[in-house]
Amino acid sequence: MIIKGRVVGIQNYGVFLEFDNGYTGLLHISRIGTKYIKDINTLFKKNDEIYCKVIEEDKKEKHYLLTTLDIDYHTGDKFKYYNNGFYILKKNLPKWVEDKKKEYNITVES
Repeated sequence: MIIKGRVVGIQNYGVFLEFDNGYTGLLHISRIGTKYIKDINTLFKKNDEIYCKVIEEDKKEKHYLLTTLDIDYHTGDKFKYYNNGFYILKKNLPKWVEDKKKEYNITVES
């Protein structure tokens, strides 16, 4: 489930959010993105409204464990991931080879 919340607290280890349904949530720094985050305050400010994906729900405590690893926290849109981490290389390699051949005036006869 993707849900929109409001940032109510920021610590060096994560962001705390409140939601319209009365729940609170933690977006841990390790679940924000795939790149190193030096200062979480450069990404979020108090009262920012962001989208998160719920990965765990504690109904008794009304608390969510959240992630933004596979969504855009600005829009809530899902990112498109591929099973093979080399997908971009596989997709673009033929074009890159052709571009270099043209750059160096290389012709290959079959």
